[in-house]
Amino acid sequence: MHQVVGPLERNPEAVDEVKKKWPKKLIPKRDGNFNDKMFMTWLVPKDAKRLSLFLILVILAVLLIMLFPIWPISIKLIIWYISFYLLIFLVSLIIVRAIVWTFFFILGLDFWIFPNLLEDTYYVLDTFKPLYSFAVRKDGIRMILVRLITLGSIALGGYQFM
Repeated sequence: MHQVVGPLERNPEAVDEVKKKWPKKLIPKRDGNFNDKMFMTWLVPKDAKRLSLFLILVILAVLLIMLFPIWPISIKLIIWYISFYLLIFLVSLIIVRAIVWTFFFILGLDFWIFPNLLEDTYYVLDTFKPLYSFAVRKDGIRMILVRLITLGSIALGGYQFM
């Protein structure tokens, strides 16, 4: 998407008596050599129609959000239902993946459903990739004891609820 132009140096035709930090005009230099007095830049191709469309969409979205108090109650209710059920889905998914991980942890395995779900460094759709991850744990004696204590705690908790 981005085209690297390479190092740029001061234009030899633009002679200034006073040395300025930022030159008025830069010329591309494509030989690959770079020193401390050069600037690095990228050329980004821009589609004017696409940018105009995005600008109009952003302006409309901002206006719609600002006018939320005067939206009809039915649309507000629909937005509330969508938000509520999305929250219930995500909380349920987090609880289910924790239960499944605990079960496999006791068996000495690492199994995660949506391993990137709580990562904030990915795009929204990338948090649901991959669907699962699986690895065999190589634990020492301490982690085996932790797994046994976890199994005992779960068994004791299950016994208390019966």
